[in-house]
Amino acid sequence: MSDSIETCAAAWLARQDKGALTAAEEAELDAWLDADTRRRVAYLRLKAAWGRADRLAALRPAEPVRAGSRRTGQAIRRQAAWPPAVRKRPVIAAVVAVAALLAVAPMGVMLLSQDVYETSLGGRAVTPLSDGSRIELNSDTQVKADIGGDERTVWLTRGEAYFDVAHDGRPFVVRSEEGRVVVEGTKFSVRRDGKSLLVRVSEGRVRVEGAKTTARRLGPGQEARVARGKVEVSTPGLTAIAQEMSWRDGRLQFSQASLAEVAAAFNRYNRTRLIVADPETAALQIGGSFEAADVEAFADVLHTAYGLEVKRRDGAIIISHPRTGS
Repeated sequence: MSDSIETCAAAWLARQDKGALTAAEEAELDAWLDADTRRRVAYLRLKAAWGRADRLAALRPAEPVRAGSRRTGQAIRRQAAWPPAVRKRPVIAAVVAVAALLAVAPMGVMLLSQDVYETSLGGRAVTPLSDGSRIELNSDTQVKADIGGDERTVWLTRGEAYFDVAHDGRPFVVRSEEGRVVVEGTKFSVRRDGKSLLVRVSEGRVRVEGAKTTARRLGPGQEARVARGKVEVSTPGLTAIAQEMSWRDGRLQFSQASLAEVAAAFNRYNRTRLIVADPETAALQIGGSFEAADVEAFADVLHTAYGLEVKRRDGAIIISHPRTGS
């Protein structure tokens, strides 16, 4: 979604914050929203963020808390440090800033033992290592790290992590049951996805190994999926890779992804599950940038901007076409 759309949406919200729109302004806003679904999505997302700004003022500032330490580094429990008061202001930049601020969900990491780090569902954390490397843990992720020997090794037991690896002459290896990734210094992410392993590279080069195939080398903008011992490589490009890594900022970005794919992504971050009720709705193409931890706001966008039926039932949000709603 372009910055110009976000800026225009923010401008309309800033104007509304000054007072009621005139009839002519209401008509102009309606025409602007109706011209492009992306505009309506951006407007509703920023409006939701703007509406919650006053509630943020009641939150007390949260300082980073040291959760523990180990011989090769420290795990930090990070929480959003909010300003003493967040107030609505009729300034375009303030609207966008509030939306960006709300994108940073409270983050937490637990130190389970000397070498094991874990985040809960919806949590994120950054773990610096003593060699200068850094691991960013996504939602519901667990890693085990041992970087004291001739080979720096991290086990990804579940979830997804982003690695910014410092070059010190020793190999850095990420292992899982499905395969392993070998680097010396680079930036990449690894995600366990069911019984497969997904590797994405944003900088440098890595070697991806499966049990039943020759190792494959990846460069920037490439990704590999390891499944059943085999490695399949594709080249989506750096822009697509950056979009897939937007979880590092607490956001999910989509470019014409199916609603089924979008729902699966949201379900990795929220206890409230998104359920798509019918094939027609599941195939709907979705684009935009959304808060990963705010599934309720996304459901509201689906109803308001896309005209879908939204029902809440037994801890789930059921999405369907109006004709097939149940």
